[in-house]
Amino acid sequence: MKPTYCLILLLLCCSAIKAQIICIHCYDQNTPLSTGTNNLLVNGSFESVTCGYDNDASFCPSSTDYTGDIASWVCTGGGFSTYAHASNETFAPVADGTTAIYMGNLYANVCSGSIEDLDNFPGDNLDTSCLNSTGCEVVGIPAGYPLSGTEYGGAEGLSISQTVSGLTLGNIYVLEFWAGGESYDELFENDGIFGVDLGFGYTFLHCRPTPPVLLGGGTPGIRYVIEFKATATSHTVKFTNWGHMCSNCSELIVDDVSLYTLAELDAAVPHCISTAYIGGDTALCSNDSLVLYANGDSPYWWSNASAPDDTLATGDRLSLFPPQAGVYILHGNATSDTTHVTVTSPPSVWLGNDTIVCGGATVVLHPTESFSTYVWNDGSGLASVIASVEGYYSVTVTNAAGCEASDSIHLTVLPGPVLSLQDTALCFGHSVLLQAPDGYTYQWQDGRTTSDYSVTTTGLYSVTVTSTNGCTASDAATVANAVPGVYLGPDVNICTSQQTLLETAGAFDGYAWSNGSTAASITVDESGAYSVSVTSDGCLASDTALVTVNAYPLFDLGADTVVCERTTLALTSAVGPYQYVWSTSATTGGITINQPGMYSVTVGNAGCATTDSISVKTIDCDLVFPNAFSPDGNGLNDVFRPVSPGRVESYELRVYNRWGQMVFTSNDPFDGWDGRFNNHACEIGSYAWWCGYVNPEGKREASGSLSLVR
Repeated sequence: MKPTYCLILLLLCCSAIKAQIICIHCYDQNTPLSTGTNNLLVNGSFESVTCGYDNDASFCPSSTDYTGDIASWVCTGGGFSTYAHASNETFAPVADGTTAIYMGNLYANVCSGSIEDLDNFPGDNLDTSCLNSTGCEVVGIPAGYPLSGTEYGGAEGLSISQTVSGLTLGNIYVLEFWAGGESYDELFENDGIFGVDLGFGYTFLHCRPTPPVLLGGGTPGIRYVIEFKATATSHTVKFTNWGHMCSNCSELIVDDVSLYTLAELDAAVPHCISTAYIGGDTALCSNDSLVLYANGDSPYWWSNASAPDDTLATGDRLSLFPPQAGVYILHGNATSDTTHVTVTSPPSVWLGNDTIVCGGATVVLHPTESFSTYVWNDGSGLASVIASVEGYYSVTVTNAAGCEASDSIHLTVLPGPVLSLQDTALCFGHSVLLQAPDGYTYQWQDGRTTSDYSVTTTGLYSVTVTSTNGCTASDAATVANAVPGVYLGPDVNICTSQQTLLETAGAFDGYAWSNGSTAASITVDESGAYSVSVTSDGCLASDTALVTVNAYPLFDLGADTVVCERTTLALTSAVGPYQYVWSTSATTGGITINQPGMYSVTVGNAGCATTDSISVKTIDCDLVFPNAFSPDGNGLNDVFRPVSPGRVESYELRVYNRWGQMVFTSNDPFDGWDGRFNNHACEIGSYAWWCGYVNPEGKREASGSLSLVR
């Protein structure tokens, strides 16, 4: 069995009983009417589709999916046994292209509450006794309906919709569309029922069976004209099919959907039959045109509330220019309506007279008064702009009431003089020429009026030039002494046998050294004052550097030495007015020490240094004598003398026998008594001894007794 179809259009209005629907008009019409030039709906003729029944035998998409590919329209709801797709079968009332939108769904007996089998079409179960028709609408639908199985979308049904933005709040809009259906083999012989929702709730309308032209044509479809007042800046138009909510009903086909402003409504399109209606209050500027529109087919006439019986105009519109504020009355055949018109004067904006400036100058452009908004021709939204380029500058301003005004100004830019003085240098006894470009008049800082200026002294020189168009330019130059920056650096100290390099800190044209050299640098190894004269661009400069050759200090701390314990030793390196640094951190010419160790000193002369060191050891300088000796010739302890001779400067040793006779004396600490007296061996016994000596610690004496054993 071939499925039946429903054609769907997006609407922006609702039922006549809804508060914002002004009226609904329906009539038979085979040829679509052109009601305006600016259809706010996109693809209202449904010619832009990529799938349709004729393109795919199993539907596109298939019957198990409700979503249709309809450009600018959105499909929602439905179930796996519904469809919404395009078809190119030509219907008698459809003249805007050959494509329309079909919607199929299960059939529900709205009055009996039963849902009928899609494959069974009983011709005698047409329970529509509960439905009533009041003009174009269907009323009397029982509570709980629309009703449908879940596989057919449930109570939501199957819908397509489109949202239209950019509407003006409070304005009246006209929705026109064609609705029909398919009566295939005369099975679907009753009017269908479908819903249109413009944001105010569903309005239920008729869908009349309309056989295809290919099947011999049929009853014309229904063309609807719905006028409504916009309650927002965007409205969503939504068409919904619930299986037509009755038995044996035609499926829905929608085509030729248009949405226009009331002003574009074609005179040939039947107006709604209703009471007089204008719309909301109006606020406009005094430089605008006032146009008020009436609604419906009644004869109208207009008046002002200040003289309500005086006719201003007849017909469905009132046009006034310039507009006049006040309360205007629309008189209809049954009722009247009023609207309050407020008129605000546009702002007064002035940018001033056209202006001429010289090149390089700028001018600030701004209106003489303050406004709410500013739009300049360069896109700037600031209260002022800075102009420097020749051309027209314009601004459109808006006051607090939203009224606009514009003004423009032309800026002419004259070419200015081109002037550039360069800073320069002046050698002593010379001159330099400052040159301004030709073709102008001149005014130098001292009143001179020539184009050039010969400078012989340093200073700041300035000139102002004026072109024939009156534009001026000024510049200045500094003339400074052109002394070459020659510098040999600080005075130099070097040591004997060393050399140093003298050179200038920059490059010059010529060099003349005091030693006769003409090179850029010289190497010296002798003391003296060295000078150089340099030339650069005819200027002369010189500098001098003092070179001092310093000798290394000569001194000697002496040989390593041994000193007595408890004595001090003076070390000296003082050989001149030099700098001294000892290993003990002392900085004097000499130091006194009392401890053994290695001592060193560095002596410096203007960076030339000599270092020497000495090792100092200590010993006990007191003499120590044994208390016994055995002069038996065995080489062991054969002689009586000091065990440690120490450091003595004078020495005397005496040995006495027990009778006081001196048996030995010596002045050499290394010469000892061998136990003999007058070449005879002395007897074993006890002897006395005495020793006197002088060491670094001073004069000393020592005495004692000793035993002579054999």
